[in-house]
Amino acid sequence: MSQHTGREQFVDDANRLSGLRRSLEENRGRDFYQPLIVQDAAPSIPTVLDRLRAADAKVAKPDTIATFVSNFFDSLITKVSTSEFADYFALELTEHARFEESHCRKAYHSGDVE
Repeated sequence: MSQHTGREQFVDDANRLSGLRRSLEENRGRDFYQPLIVQDAAPSIPTVLDRLRAADAKVAKPDTIATFVSNFFDSLITKVSTSEFADYFALELTEHARFEESHCRKAYHSGDVE
């Protein structure tokens, strides 16, 4: 990189900051700790309770999860059993009552798994 190119880049960067510089100079004498005047059209700030309710509404409920998982695996089984490889492989389905498989639980409780 030549010095000429670097100088042009510096001048270009400095010119981009001129708007910020003007804004800071205009607000130099302003007291930033004065309370802001709230206009009627301004939206209200949500309370903590409102935020919690909004977050709770986004949390998946057990019935929603069960429906999603059921539909997902039904769709997956259909796709696998009707694929071009279905003639060459046997499909074996095992449904567990819990999300953990029994052999994993046994290994974990016996100390075999770190």
